[in-house]
Amino acid sequence: MLSRFVGFFLFFLPFQFALNPSEGFDLPLARVLAVIIFLWWFARGLLRKSISLPPSLFTGAVLSFLFLSAASLLWATDTNFALRKLFFLLNFFPLIFVFYDLAEDQKVFQRWLSALVAGGTLAALISLALFGAQFIVGGEKIFFWLSQNALPFFLGENLGMAVAEYPSLLVNIGGETVLRATAFFPDPHVASFYFGITGFLALGIFLQK
Repeated sequence: MLSRFVGFFLFFLPFQFALNPSEGFDLPLARVLAVIIFLWWFARGLLRKSISLPPSLFTGAVLSFLFLSAASLLWATDTNFALRKLFFLLNFFPLIFVFYDLAEDQKVFQRWLSALVAGGTLAALISLALFGAQFIVGGEKIFFWLSQNALPFFLGENLGMAVAEYPSLLVNIGGETVLRATAFFPDPHVASFYFGITGFLALGIFLQK
């Protein structure tokens, strides 16, 4: 049951909406689900009286990465932003233990990879559909719909507003403004990073099978 929930989590990573518990504060659903998954795994391990942990060398390497991230606060020019990045890492760090434990089952591991690829494929198709639609109904209409409806829902009101005000989703090519293929990601860099990862995972699965 837990492994299937993790698969659901991985599939919907590009589409998980943001919560707004208070004004000026966006809380991505993925961060909430990450905590739920870890607590679920931990409670299950306590009930079974068996918790499988990664090797000490692996754990030490990951902890050293977190230590360096925390140490960077000493020379950060924007402490608030640096703290937000550190809390973001700490939020998802416990999932390493969950993935290490459950992914020892190769069937589970393969299902997770397939879920990531399926979610990335759907997000890519949506991005291509929105990109192509601008040449039919106009880029301004598509961007207006994204900034007023889709982005506030998926990214949160504050981040969605910031993306609309400083739109890296648009690019000027030969004097013409074109909407980039980004689906519901906040900027094209995050979108291309995610598509690159899931694209190579898809290639790996294809070569394997």
